[in-house]
Amino acid sequence: MKNLSVVLMLLCITASSWAVSLADFETDLSGFTPTGSPASILERDQKENAVTSGQWCLKVTHKPSNFWPLRWVAPSVPDRLGKLQIDLTCFADDWPTQPWSRFCEKIALQSDAPGGGWVEYSTTTANWTNRLTGEGASVDWGAWDGDMFRTVTIDISNYDLTDATYFQINFSFNCSTEGPYYIDNIRFLDEPFNPNPVNGGLGGLSTNLSWNNATDSLDFVRVWFGPTPVENPNDPNTVLSLDTYKNLLNLVYTEISPGASSICLNENIGTLTEDMEYTWCVESEPNTIPVLFWTFTATPNTAPTADAGADQYLYLNGNPDIVATLDGSNSSDDGLIAPLTYSWEQIAGPEVTIDSPNEAVTTVTLSDLANTVETWNNPAASAYVFELTVFDGQASDTDIVSITLSSNSCTASVEAGSYFYYGDIAGPDGAGAAYRDCKVDMYDLAEIAINWLRCSNIFEPCN
Repeated sequence: MKNLSVVLMLLCITASSWAVSLADFETDLSGFTPTGSPASILERDQKENAVTSGQWCLKVTHKPSNFWPLRWVAPSVPDRLGKLQIDLTCFADDWPTQPWSRFCEKIALQSDAPGGGWVEYSTTTANWTNRLTGEGASVDWGAWDGDMFRTVTIDISNYDLTDATYFQINFSFNCSTEGPYYIDNIRFLDEPFNPNPVNGGLGGLSTNLSWNNATDSLDFVRVWFGPTPVENPNDPNTVLSLDTYKNLLNLVYTEISPGASSICLNENIGTLTEDMEYTWCVESEPNTIPVLFWTFTATPNTAPTADAGADQYLYLNGNPDIVATLDGSNSSDDGLIAPLTYSWEQIAGPEVTIDSPNEAVTTVTLSDLANTVETWNNPAASAYVFELTVFDGQASDTDIVSITLSSNSCTASVEAGSYFYYGDIAGPDGAGAAYRDCKVDMYDLAEIAINWLRCSNIFEPCN
């Protein structure tokens, strides 16, 4: 079998064209495999009106009672599926004995994904479009009495390819007589993609609209926005559709030559009404890009809460320095407006460098003793203090964390207020720091004996 150059681009949120082409018949035929018995005959053909692009398409001579005669195996597994679109042509003079029936009744996806496997998608009248006139097909996939130039579009976005190592598409053509048909332009339709769940179901009284375009080579995009219309089934002018959205929504934003992603700032949409549902869509040029509608309910935004973590008491224990972790991952937000951003800043203590100041969790290397008393009445420099600022796109909050650095674990334990012995606090003449050995020794016992039950009378508590 001849080779077919198949271009399958990963369907991530930034596609490089509005439709990802699966097959280019201008070169050869690899990737397509006849299945069943007897096998289909695969060859290139340039019969007039059979193709929609280039000079060549795939000619398949159908064999009777071969329900799944054709399989296409992808060279790689795509990240994301959208709508599968196939151009099909069939000529009356190629089928002299009877019309075709049950033609591309189904397509089936197959992979080794745990959530995938063999899944069949049936085509209906709604999936078919007359390719020459652009009108919806007037017949089902069954009865046919003339030349057929149609495109079938099937939504396969719910197929789970997670952890798949291979992926293939199987085509069904079930007729009782033999005859050829032509396949061209097998492709995935990519669409404008809204990666932000905020705009998919929630919103803020002050928010931006952001999305990823289906291609980074559009002439322009326009955003239509407004309160979701109250639909009246008896009045088609109130039903939001591809025919009415320009009448029911307002044009709020235009961007010329947009890139892979775009954003419509709040200043374009203005102040929203609390608890009101809003609808927006992106219109693109070329207008081959599908127009999708997104809605959200305007919900008041609550400021986030910053959490820089508990104060820390660390010790060197003979090492020249120690790496401390700053952890702001317990900061919280209501999920509106935008994902939280983080910013760490040192506001006190010996100067150090924060490794990744814009990450929720980061590290700093400490070497100078700070906020600890290791010799009597001689405290070290002030504590290392770091301030965390979290921002949700509209409101912010701050929190601080203090780090005390001692030379040994005993001193650090006492500084932290943890367990210690009596003599490790007082010491002779109040110089307790020199006796912070965290051990029970004769000095501790002497201190206890001296101060044992020191009371003035039975009505006062003892020291």
